[in-house]
Amino acid sequence: MMMLQIKRWFAPPVFQNDEAKTRRAMLLNAALINVLAFVPVLLIGNVIGGRTPLPVLGANALAFAFCLVLRAWMRRGRVRLASMGLMTMGLVLITASAASLGTIRAPTTAMYLLMVITGGLLFDLSGMVITTALCSLLIGGLIGAENAGLLPRPDYSVTITQWIAYTVIFGWTGSLTFSALQALHQALARAQAEIAERARTEKALTESEQRLRGILANSPDTVYTIDLSSGKTIFLNRDEFCGFTRSELEAPGSILSAVHPDDLMLVKESWQQARNKGEASPVEYRLRRKEGEFEWIEQRVTVLARNPDGSPRQLLITLNLVTERKRAEQAQREAELRYRALFEQTHDAVFILDPQGRHLATNQRATDLLGYSFEEMQKLSVREISAELTESEAVLARLLRGEHVPLYERRFRKKNGDVVPVEIDVGLVRDASGNPLHVQSVVRDISERKRAEKALRESEQRLATIVETVPDGIVIVNREGRVSFANDFAQRTLGLTRSALARRTYDDPQWKITTTDGKPFPHEELPFARVMQTGKTVLGVEHAIQRPDGVRVMLSVNASPMRDDNHNLVGMLASITDITERTRAEEALRASEECFSAAFRLSPIPMAIYRPTDGHIVDINDAFINTFGYTRAETIEHTTYELQLFADPKDRDTIRRILQEHGSLENFEFDLRKKSGQIATVLNSAKLIDFGGEKHFLSLILDITERKRAEQERETLLQEIQHSREQLQVLSRQLIEAQENERRNIARELHDEVGQVMLAVKTNLETIQFAPEPATLNARLAESVGIVDRALEQLRVLALNLRPSLLDDFGLAPALEWFLERQARGAHFKIIFHSDLPEMRLPAIIETTGFRVVQAALANVARHAQAKRVDVTLCWMPAARELELRVRDDGIGFDVPAALARARHGASLGLLGMQERVRLAGGAIAIESTPGQGTEICARFPIKDEG
Repeated sequence: MMMLQIKRWFAPPVFQNDEAKTRRAMLLNAALINVLAFVPVLLIGNVIGGRTPLPVLGANALAFAFCLVLRAWMRRGRVRLASMGLMTMGLVLITASAASLGTIRAPTTAMYLLMVITGGLLFDLSGMVITTALCSLLIGGLIGAENAGLLPRPDYSVTITQWIAYTVIFGWTGSLTFSALQALHQALARAQAEIAERARTEKALTESEQRLRGILANSPDTVYTIDLSSGKTIFLNRDEFCGFTRSELEAPGSILSAVHPDDLMLVKESWQQARNKGEASPVEYRLRRKEGEFEWIEQRVTVLARNPDGSPRQLLITLNLVTERKRAEQAQREAELRYRALFEQTHDAVFILDPQGRHLATNQRATDLLGYSFEEMQKLSVREISAELTESEAVLARLLRGEHVPLYERRFRKKNGDVVPVEIDVGLVRDASGNPLHVQSVVRDISERKRAEKALRESEQRLATIVETVPDGIVIVNREGRVSFANDFAQRTLGLTRSALARRTYDDPQWKITTTDGKPFPHEELPFARVMQTGKTVLGVEHAIQRPDGVRVMLSVNASPMRDDNHNLVGMLASITDITERTRAEEALRASEECFSAAFRLSPIPMAIYRPTDGHIVDINDAFINTFGYTRAETIEHTTYELQLFADPKDRDTIRRILQEHGSLENFEFDLRKKSGQIATVLNSAKLIDFGGEKHFLSLILDITERKRAEQERETLLQEIQHSREQLQVLSRQLIEAQENERRNIARELHDEVGQVMLAVKTNLETIQFAPEPATLNARLAESVGIVDRALEQLRVLALNLRPSLLDDFGLAPALEWFLERQARGAHFKIIFHSDLPEMRLPAIIETTGFRVVQAALANVARHAQAKRVDVTLCWMPAARELELRVRDDGIGFDVPAALARARHGASLGLLGMQERVRLAGGAIAIESTPGQGTEICARFPIKDEG
C-alpha cells in the first residue's frame, strides 16, 4: 500500500483533453525529481567532506523546499508557472555557485547546458531561445566580474573568447535539442496518428461487420452465398423464403427447380454469365412459391471470392421480391397511358421543362396556344416564350429552392409576336433522392376571361361611378333591416357615415319618421316593410326624417326587393331622392302663384296675359281695365288686332318679331288707342312665363303720357335753367364790370371833389401862416370852412348813393320814401310812392333787395322810358305773408324777351341784376312791358315767421 502511495506521488499528473500540458508536466516532474534527488546527495557529500560553508547548505535546503512547492503547483495545473520557477531557481543557484567558487569551468558549463536543454524541453523554441540568452548573459557577467577582480581569482583567467565559445555551445546544444525534440514530436504524432487510424479502421471494420450482419438479418431481400465447386449454400440470411425452409434452400438446385419454365433459361444464362465473366446483369423472373403461387423475383449475382487463377469460386446472390413493384409498374404503365391521354386531350396546355427552363415535352394544346410545332418547341425554353422573363425566372428559382408557388398569371409571346395572358399552375417533380427532375406547368389561356374580367371591371367601374355620381342616394338594406351599403349621396342626405348607418335599422326611432306635412307615418307603409311583405317594387314613397344635426329632410323612396340564387328575399335596394328643396320649391311656387295672382290683380300697372300661338288675351288685371276702358268680357279671348289697340299697326308687327327672336321685350314705346279713342303713349315689357302649365306672354303696359308731358316740361325747364346759368355768367361778368366802374367813379369823385377841396384848404392854411393882418386871416379861415362844408356834403351824398343809412336804421319803407323824394327833385317825371307796410322790420336781405330793385328800375326809367309818371307801391299780404313791390311807369315800353336776350349777351345789367337779386332773396319777379304802353315790374318776397 505504501509503495502504491509512493508510486502515485512520483507519477506525473495527467490532464484530460490536453496532451501538450500532460507531456510538459511529465518532463517537469522528471526534472524536479532529479533536483530533489541531487540536492540531498550533494548535501550529504558536502557534510561528509566538511568543506561546505553553512550558507551553501542553507541555499541547498531552500532549493529542496522550493522544488516541493513547484511540484505542488504542477499538480494543481500550474505547469507553466512551475516550469518558470524551476528555470529561475536553477539559473540563480548555478550563477551563485560559480560566483562563490570563482570558476566557470566544466561543472558550471554543464549546468548551464542542462538549463538550455531543460528550457527547450519545457517551452519548445521560445524556452530554448530565452534560456540560451540568459545563460550567455550570466556567463558574460561572471567573466566580467572575474576580470574586474570581484570574484576569487584562481591561477587562471577566462577571456571573452571563452564567453563567445560558451554562447555558441549553448546555441548549438539548444538547437540540437529543439531539433531532436521536434523529430520526436513528429515521430510521436505519426505513431499516434497511425495508432488512431488503425483503431478507427478496426472499429469501423467491426462496426461494418456488425451493421452488415444486422442489415442482412433485417434486409427484406434474401441473401445467400454458393460455393461453385460444391454447389452448396454457404450462408443464408433467413430461415424461410417463398415458403421454402433453410434446409430446402441450402439443397443444391432447389431454387432452379422452382423457377417458372418460361424464365428458366434466363436464370441459367445469368448464372453462366456470372461464372464466365465474374458478373451478371440483374434479371427478373417468376418463382413458384411452395404453396403454388408465382412471385416475381429480382436476382443480382456478384462474385464474392475467386480462385488463384481468377475464376469465380463463391457467388453472392441477392433475391428480392418485386411482385408489388411489378404490379405498381403495371399500374404505372396504365397510369402513364391515362396520363398521356389526359396530357394530350386536356383543354389546358401542359409544359414539361428541365431545371434550366428548356422544354422537354409539350402537348398539342401548348403548340396550338403558341403557334409552334413540336419540333420547334423542343428547341425553345421559357426565355423565348415568356413576355415577362424576369418574373418567370424568379418563379423557376423559387421552385428550385423548394418553395411552393401558388397559381399565378403570366403573359406568353406567341410565334407571330402576339401576347396572350395565361394562368399557370406549376410544380417541381423530384426523384426518389429529392433531386429536381423536371418542372411541370399546366397553362390555361385566359384571354377570354381577361376580356370578360376587363369588361366586368369596366362595368363595375361604370356602375360604381354611376352609383357614386347619381344625384340620388343608393342604399342596400339587409334582411334584418340594417343598412349594409350607402353611397356618398345617401350619406350626405341622411347625415351619417356608412359605419353609423350600419348601426341603425330602417325604423330606428332616431329617424323620427313623419309624413311631409309632419304627421306620424304608419310603420307598415314604410318602403322596407312593404317590400318585405309583398316582395314587389315600391315607387314614390314620400316621408320626412330628422338627421343627427336636427335638420328635417323630405325623401322620396323607390325600393326593389333583392333575392339570392334560390329566389329567397334577402333585402331591399332603394334609391333615395332628397325632395326637401322640391317640396319647399312647390310650397314657394304655390305661395309665389298666390303672390303673383294677388300682385297681378292689385298691381297699379296694367297687365295682360296672352297666348304666343294665336295672340288671344287670356287674362287682364284691374289696372288694365281702369286705364284703357275695356271690360274683361271685351278683352278675354280677343286679340289686340280685334280691339284695334295699336295706333300704328307696324308697332304690333315689331313687337311680335322681337318676341319671336328673343322671347322677351323690355320698354318698347308705342302709341296705344284707348276705348275712348284717346291716344296714349305707353311702354310695353313682355316675358314668356308658365301659366296654367302652358307658355304665355305676360305683358306690362305702362301709360307714360303724363310722364312724356312732364319730360317735355322738364326739357323746357332745363333749357330755362341753361339760359339762367348763361344769364348768371353774363350778370357776374357785368357785375364785376359795374363794380369796377363804380370804384372808378368813386375814385374820380374823391380825386376831383374831395382832393380839390383838401388842396384848397391846404393852400388857405399855408396862406394863413404868413398873413399879417387879422382881416386876411379871418377871410381865409371862413373860406376854408366853406370848402370843408362842401366836401362833407359831397361825401354824405356819395355815401347815401352807395347805401342809405335810413335803410339800416328805419327799414325799407322810410328808405324808399327818402330816396324817391330825393330822386324826384332832379328828375323830369313825377314819382308817386304808396306803402301799406305795417311797422315791422323785414329781413335785411329783402329790404336791401327791394331798395336796389327800385333804385335800378328808376335808373332804367330815367335812361330809357321817357315817362312822365312813375308809381312805386309796397303792399303787405298778411294771408300769404308776402311782400309785393311794384314799379310802374307810363313810358315808351320795350320788348321784354328781346331785352332779356340782349342782357344775356352782356348788353345791359339792370334787368338781369334785378332778377338775380330777387332770386337770391328767395322771391320772384315779373317784368311786363308793351311798346307804347309803359312797363311794370312786380317782385314778391315770402316772409318767414320769425316766431
